[in-house]
Amino acid sequence: QQLKDLQADLAQRVGELVTLRGQLRESQLQEAHTASRTRTLELEVCENELQRRKSENELLREKMSRLEDESATTADEQRLAGESEELKAHKQQTDRLKAELAYERQRSSDQAKSWEEEKDKVIRYQKQLQQNYVQMYKRNRDLERSLRQLSLELESRDQDDDSSGNEVTFDDIAATEI
Repeated sequence: QQLKDLQADLAQRVGELVTLRGQLRESQLQEAHTASRTRTLELEVCENELQRRKSENELLREKMSRLEDESATTADEQRLAGESEELKAHKQQTDRLKAELAYERQRSSDQAKSWEEEKDKVIRYQKQLQQNYVQMYKRNRDLERSLRQLSLELESRDQDDDSSGNEVTFDDIAATEI
């Protein structure tokens, strides 16, 4: 009777273990999916910001090109009539816009590099999550296999004990499992 009670208790604990493992696996998967979705959204925001910066840079280039064209035309006219204050102002404005464009190009390049690094981190993180899931799945499968083997050994002992009269205690079962 004690053996049957122990077997029932062991079966109940095995069931609880399987249930807990399933809950843990589900929880970890939900956490991984949530983190993945968050990173994906962050990446989209970064890509949109990068595209906006590129558009701004293009507009600045066009504006600078127009100013350079105006400046060149004005320069030709002013060269004939002599250099005026307006030409100097255009030249200063062109130089300022060139410096601003160079600054924006550098900032855009730095930001693109930073976003690319963040994207690589997200991809590495997702790969690591996948590897962890596969390892957990294999470990679970091995534990279940060990549990089946222990159950078979326990049944075998029960049959041997029934014939030999020896009793198996819960401590014996726990020690075998370890």
